[in-house]
Amino acid sequence: MTIESRYLFSAAMDVSADREGLFHEVYDTEHVPLILTVPGVVAATRFEARPFSMFLGGERKTMDPQGAPRFHALYELESPDVLLSEAFAKAVELADKVHEKLAAEIQDEAMLDGLTLRMTPIEGTAAN
Repeated sequence: MTIESRYLFSAAMDVSADREGLFHEVYDTEHVPLILTVPGVVAATRFEARPFSMFLGGERKTMDPQGAPRFHALYELESPDVLLSEAFAKAVELADKVHEKLAAEIQDEAMLDGLTLRMTPIEGTAAN
């Protein structure tokens, strides 16, 4: 995903291990395609948090996201106003119906990390 717009909206959640397959199926085949129909939603991608190691201050450190939500979605938006649009509201309402398939299985449902503003300008454009 090459990020070209200035706004990113993120969400994170967990799901029980025995329902993980259904969770991914619902998100990949229903939820994300539905959100991508909203005007102003440029792209969407999903991530899974995992432990990793890196060098910090000259020392090897292991980062373990234990206790944090495991699954993350990142949505690229043309504007924060997309989140207030009628189209987004309808898509979220339909997505909520999709989530009913998983309702008992999702923990920290819709833990929204927030909206972020790109601080560095895209090459060839003026910073807004």
